[in-house]
Amino acid sequence: MPEWPELRAWSGQAQQALQGAALDRIETQNEKMLNLPLEALNAAVRGRRVRQVRNMGKWMLFELDEGLLGLNFNMGADFCLDRRPMENTRLQVFFADGRVFSIRFWFLGYLVYGRSLALCPALASLGPDCMALSKEDFCALLKGRRSLKNLLLDQHTLCGIGNFYLHDLLFLAGLHPARQAGSLSQAEKEGLFEAMHALFERAAAQGGAAYEHDLFFQSGHYRQSFVGYKERQACPRCGAPIEKIKLGASHVYLCANCQH
Repeated sequence: MPEWPELRAWSGQAQQALQGAALDRIETQNEKMLNLPLEALNAAVRGRRVRQVRNMGKWMLFELDEGLLGLNFNMGADFCLDRRPMENTRLQVFFADGRVFSIRFWFLGYLVYGRSLALCPALASLGPDCMALSKEDFCALLKGRRSLKNLLLDQHTLCGIGNFYLHDLLFLAGLHPARQAGSLSQAEKEGLFEAMHALFERAAAQGGAAYEHDLFFQSGHYRQSFVGYKERQACPRCGAPIEKIKLGASHVYLCANCQH
């Protein structure tokens, strides 16, 4: 599932390629991914120009000269921007200059339209972008009895962090995923903020994770993993075996010796 680093890299590409481009039409065989009937969606966006493309957490936002489109890849997708559509795609966004943004979701993705963020429920319900917060505001969110894992993955509290980066993020911050968010000291909260920025900025600069690809079908270059998906391998800090534990509905990887 693509997370903040991938969406930041891809949105930057889309901004360079599509700024000023006019939308022609949207086609899909599955209107369940839309928040409006297809006919109404096309009436709203046809002829509108892309003013800016940016990411908000795991969403790619196309800010138009009137309204905006939000695209979520959900579990992932094959996609490309080209002069001809990819085969067997579930969603195609046609531009007036002949280019097509083709998307083949691995599962059901989402394309939503709103006159503004506040008027689009799927986007308005998201928490703040994890990397857009100041250190003070980020630390203020780390409260209560929820585990760090559950809080950080809750897109309605903070959007952009997913399972792939979570393991290494908490390892870099030296924090156990089961810790209650409200138990962290101020220094620990600030350390988590700094670890997130270091990790996500580095991964985004490398185009995101190597198992993902961008708008032009080029793979990302970020390959480093400290503890994630490395059960029983040696911790890069202390050499203790990396553990895989069940926490909530999914597993997390950690070094119990380094993360407290």
